Amino acid sequence: MKDPIDAMQFLIKENGTIEQRRGLATENIWTKTPRQGTYKFNDKGKLVITWSDKSIEHREVKFENNFKAANIIFLDKKDKYKKSYLFLRIIDSDIIIDK
Repeated sequence: MKDPIDAMQFLIKENGTIEQRRGLATENIWTKTPRQGTYKFNDKGKLVITWSDKSIEHREVKFENNFKAANIIFLDKKDKYKKSYLFLRIIDSDIIIDK
């Protein structure tokens, strides 16, 4: 996901692990050290992420285009701010970073 200010990347793997990188839209976030954790879907279909620092996040996810894209909803509980981001699926497991 990219907007004019921020960029975010999620790598959700079949083995139950997840990585997140964030930065400014002008930065190469691929070179940033990822935040790592594990994930599962609870009985209500919400994405539950347990990060390596033991913090837990709950996300609403709506899959689209035959599971090739996902809208993940972020909610700031303090400000009641809710925003949905579209993430596209990367099918190739080998990612080569441009230099």
